[in-house]
Amino acid sequence: MTRRPAGNDLELLAVAAGERLAAARARAVQDEDRPLLGAWPGTVTEARAGVLAAMRAAGAAEPSVARLRDLAHRAYGAARRRWLAACATDRDRPRGHRGPDGSRPCDTRVVIDDPARHAPFLLVETLDDSEPPSYSLILSDEHVGHLEELFGRHGRDPGGYGWADVAQHLVESELPVLAERVRFDPEGGMFCAYGSDLAALDALGAALATAFHDHARLEALVAAAPFVHD
Repeated sequence: MTRRPAGNDLELLAVAAGERLAAARARAVQDEDRPLLGAWPGTVTEARAGVLAAMRAAGAAEPSVARLRDLAHRAYGAARRRWLAACATDRDRPRGHRGPDGSRPCDTRVVIDDPARHAPFLLVETLDDSEPPSYSLILSDEHVGHLEELFGRHGRDPGGYGWADVAQHLVESELPVLAERVRFDPEGGMFCAYGSDLAALDALGAALATAFHDHARLEALVAAAPFVHD
């Protein structure tokens, strides 16, 4: 007898449904040789439909309206994170590359998402059959709103460019061994450091996460960082 999913299983099912939704949208865009740009273009309605389809396939009973709303938002959040990760790692991918079946053989996944070490940063890996793995450390703008006052005291915005200045200053002043191993490519709504050295990005992510949660430490870095990207 097949066990029906319940409780935390439904939450995992919702996350998986959201990730599949974003992966399918990303692959469709890439298959047209268009770059992945901007915010997640999906909707909560799409996420809800994906959750319901996944639940039916798993033999789960239809949830209450409130429960479905919660699962749909969980799926939407997973899709948004997956899309942002894919955007961060798509920028260096050569256009026109195709696999034997005509598709672009690549995938993006979170390789380290340790709340005690990196959160709210995500460290993601892009896998491509034709290239070595590449990695990106990203922070999206949904996490930085409460830091506007802190950054603003020093004439900065807490978006991707401001964080890139903080990160570059941190590398140059405290982690010079990383200087040749990571590169920065921020956008207004997202910080991104990238490269082929997983250990280097792991170390940078841990250092930035520590600063993110220690406002005195972060303010010292913000105050000292030269204006390079911002």
